Amino acid sequence: MDNLIKGLLQVARIGRRPMISETIDMNVMIDTILQTMAFQIQESGAKITCHTLPACKGDISQLNQAFSNIIDNALKYLNPEKKLEIIISGFRKEDKNVYTIEDTGIGISEDQKDKIWTMFYRLSPSGPVSGEGLGLTVVKKIIERHGGKVWAEPGKNGSIFFIELKSAY
Repeated sequence: MDNLIKGLLQVARIGRRPMISETIDMNVMIDTILQTMAFQIQESGAKITCHTLPACKGDISQLNQAFSNIIDNALKYLNPEKKLEIIISGFRKEDKNVYTIEDTGIGISEDQKDKIWTMFYRLSPSGPVSGEGLGLTVVKKIIERHGGKVWAEPGKNGSIFFIELKSAY
């Protein structure tokens, strides 16, 4: 119950925190996230590939939280029959950047790809992964607050999450 209340407070505070917009070196930010998650990465046996990422404009604290939540989900929802691989990449599209986080986890079905952003929705509520179903709701609120978009698609071997943000240049 305590975790649920803390999670709900986190969701509620997203829109109230002042945003400090700055140019973010996404390569440094993702590297910091991966260092923070080093134990989880090692425990999962994941192979992580991060391509060179374009810089964006935004609040580093909030974007760190959004990307951390997606990477954390990739580490939690692994497919026990496959070695977990996570590929992080990004490209510029007009005045925006599109970042992708692709994994070889259990995947998201076509009928779940819109539901996963709903508060309290969990892929498998009785499954082995614990949580309150708030992580992706937080991601969506943060990205939308930045004027961006976030969506997910079933991948050929798992899931692909897309985050579109304003380019720094």
